[in-house]
Amino acid sequence: MQAAPAILVEVMTDNRNRAAADVYAMRSPKRATCVESGSVNRMFKRKGVFVIPQEGNDEETLTLLALDAGAEDISRRRCIRYLYITR
Repeated sequence: MQAAPAILVEVMTDNRNRAAADVYAMRSPKRATCVESGSVNRMFKRKGVFVIPQEGNDEETLTLLALDAGAEDISRRRCIRYLYITR
């Protein structure tokens, strides 16, 4: 049996049954299986992404604050910085 990738889907909904049906419908009809809630959580790390506009923010100060807060990565695209932090 081949190993398959695990995908963790987190959904915010007002109707749990409809959301579950939508998730089941998205999976590949041939191979994907759905497992009990919480069974693959140990395989993932929760991460946060902060989006900070470049205007009015000193890059050096922002970098030092981000590193002190536990940022794993800081990237810049156009005029926006993205901070990736593990919870």
